[in-house]
Amino acid sequence: MTSPLQTTIDCARTLPIIDALCIADYFLHCRLVDYEVLAQHLRELSGRGVCTAREVARLMSMKAESPLETVARYWILTWGLVLPVEQVHLWVGGRTLRPDFLWEKERVILEVDGKVKYAGTFGEAAEDVVQNERRRQHELESMGYTVVRALWEDIVVHPERLRAKLARAGICEGPRRRM
Repeated sequence: MTSPLQTTIDCARTLPIIDALCIADYFLHCRLVDYEVLAQHLRELSGRGVCTAREVARLMSMKAESPLETVARYWILTWGLVLPVEQVHLWVGGRTLRPDFLWEKERVILEVDGKVKYAGTFGEAAEDVVQNERRRQHELESMGYTVVRALWEDIVVHPERLRAKLARAGICEGPRRRM
């Protein structure tokens, strides 16, 4: 059996970039691997799969809470859009909310909506989840934020829909940068 670190390295070398990135983000978020240690290992690799592994090192994040967030971030970075902050804490209406992605200057929030959240999987009835999401979105909009919602289909199947939604909200290419 291999360690989480070795598993992540092996996946980064052999899998397509999005799959490898989802695995790296998962292990990082669960704190099964250390960000700096993994990044160093991936950057120092040689041989087969090195390009994908280095791309994983460049794009990975500890903050992604789902594969859908990882894929959304992958597209945002690949398209060269202005970088958002992930999972930032906002004080709204007497409570803390954590949007998936925030562009503070543009006052835009991206929420990615996977199917699991609405399936009652975590004990909350689907109707209650939808009602809470509506209330949450209303609170954020009352604070001057534009909330963009993207579904699995918008991110995985038709990513151009995500790009169009973000463009309509004012999120465009950022300055050229090395990441």
